[in-house]
Amino acid sequence: MATSPKVEEMIGHTFGYLKVLRLVGTNKWRARVYECICLEIIGGRKCSNLHRVVGHDLKSGNTSRCLECFKRKRRARSRAYYGWLYSNKNDSRFVNK
Repeated sequence: MATSPKVEEMIGHTFGYLKVLRLVGTNKWRARVYECICLEIIGGRKCSNLHRVVGHDLKSGNTSRCLECFKRKRRARSRAYYGWLYSNKNDSRFVNK
């Protein structure tokens, strides 16, 4: 399969935490689908999961990391907030009067 210049421009580039490895094909709407590797480091380890992403979502910024990393980050942020909230619930500065 011959690749167009646009496809070769995408391969090797990093969008957010996703690095484009190769063109996989097209989806049912004829949009190009790329295989990407997640480069995010969480908890001292690299994710390195492979994902298939539509090219437009990469370019527009709709997809910048894998779903597992997104969920892990959101969970950590939530724990930090609620941990702070409950640790300060008896402090008079934070209690509603």
